[in-house]
Amino acid sequence: QIFLNAQTWAVLSDLATPERADQAMQAARARLYQPYGPLLFSPAYTTPDPLIGYLTRYAPGARENGGVYVHAACWAVLAERKLHGATAAYLLLRSFCPVVRGQEPELYSAEPYVMPGNVEGTASQFPGRAGWTWYTGSAAWYLRAFVEGVLGIVAQLDGIHLPEDLPTDWDHFRMRRSYRNALYDIT
Repeated sequence: QIFLNAQTWAVLSDLATPERADQAMQAARARLYQPYGPLLFSPAYTTPDPLIGYLTRYAPGARENGGVYVHAACWAVLAERKLHGATAAYLLLRSFCPVVRGQEPELYSAEPYVMPGNVEGTASQFPGRAGWTWYTGSAAWYLRAFVEGVLGIVAQLDGIHLPEDLPTDWDHFRMRRSYRNALYDIT
C-alpha cells in the first residue's frame, strides 16, 4: 500500500509540488515510521510472488520485505531535512542509530558499533532486531545522511553549503571536511 522510496524520492527529486511532497512525507511518517526506523513498505508480503521477485521470499518484516532497509531510511533522513529541517532529520536518523539501538541489546541483537543493512519490521516476530551487519553501503549512506541531512553540510559545484539550522537543543558542532584539496574546520 505504501513504499518509502516513492515518498522520499518525490521530495528528493523535486518532482512533487511542495504540497504533494509534504503529503508524501506525512504519509510515510504516519504509516512507515517506527521507533527503530522507517519501514521500506507496508504491509509486508506473506507469500512469495514470482512477479515481484526475491524480496517476497524473505519472512514478513525481514530485510526488504517490510523491514527497515537502511539505504532507504537514509534517503528518508535527507527528505526530512529538505522539507522539515535539521530536527526532523536528526530524530529520524537517531531512531535507527546503532549506538542508540544497542542500548537495548535484547531487542537490537547486533553490534552497537557497526551499521546494519536492515532492521526487522512490525510484521516480524522480532521487530527492531538488526541484521546483515558490517554492510559498508549502509554505513556510507548513514554517514552521508548525518553530514548532509542532520548537519546540513553539502558539497556542490559552487562550493560547500553550510547549515541554516541545527537540531533543537544543539548549540554547535564541529567537524573537519576535505573539499577540493583543502581541509575545512567547520564550527
